Amino acid sequence: MRHKQATHDIDKESESETLGLDEAAKLIAKWAGYDIGAFADEYTRQRLNRHLLDSQHQTSTPFSSHRKIGQLSRQDVISALSLNVTTMFRDPTFYSILRQQVLPSLSRRKHLLIWEIGCSTGEESYSLAITLNETGWANRYAIIATDFDSSAIEKARRGRYDIRKAGTFTRNYYTAEGQSTFSNYYSATSRYLDLDPLLRRYIFFREADATKDRFNFRPDLIICRNVMIYFSRSQQLKTFNLLSRSLKEGGFLCIGSKEPAPTHSLEFQMREIAHGGRVFAVQRGRGTAPRL
Repeated sequence: MRHKQATHDIDKESESETLGLDEAAKLIAKWAGYDIGAFADEYTRQRLNRHLLDSQHQTSTPFSSHRKIGQLSRQDVISALSLNVTTMFRDPTFYSILRQQVLPSLSRRKHLLIWEIGCSTGEESYSLAITLNETGWANRYAIIATDFDSSAIEKARRGRYDIRKAGTFTRNYYTAEGQSTFSNYYSATSRYLDLDPLLRRYIFFREADATKDRFNFRPDLIICRNVMIYFSRSQQLKTFNLLSRSLKEGGFLCIGSKEPAPTHSLEFQMREIAHGGRVFAVQRGRGTAPRL
């Protein structure tokens, strides 16, 4: 009788435990086929609990969490980890820095190859295209815009947004020193704002994961804003090294203002040229970073 009671107590205690993050990560890798190790633990735990495991409910147990993970697809996990917080000309000061400092310093190049990482639903990619067109780079650039969320990429390719965002888009455009009239770049219905298809001409949206996929192009400019803040410290260092090796000599890396700066332990050197926009000039070997 005592043995049965003890067994019952152990089973009851096991059910009340929360599924550990390490165990959840192993199960997700096994059943959903996605390694979540690149992300910071607290961010991963929060996103999984909120969108996948529902561990905030008392009825959730390790057994039920195991069962839920077994039903997840790779896209389910990616969608849970993807924030997709964006807007046209997000952080307008950054686009002002592009206009005033970065793009003029690249003016001797006949063509620009730009890699935008974490393009989400595309608003910032189109903002970049508008900025390039207004600063003399029309028909002389290509933007490779990547994101690991395939559903976000599909929305980006459509270039269709809620008409209720038009006011915010317009205000950001003018704050970012837009040189035209923002309404020239879209057509509108009662529900949607459709960006001019010509803006998509030199934007190539691709589903890709910067923490896992290999890339064989050498961009002049890399924009990776508000992405690495969600990575673990070790992944941040790996990503910085990947990006520095990818850049052409004299190229630029743009990161978000809240993201950590590169450190001396990396395989390259970078000189910060715009504190507000966190823009860095790459420097390799005996070469010098471009002067602004």
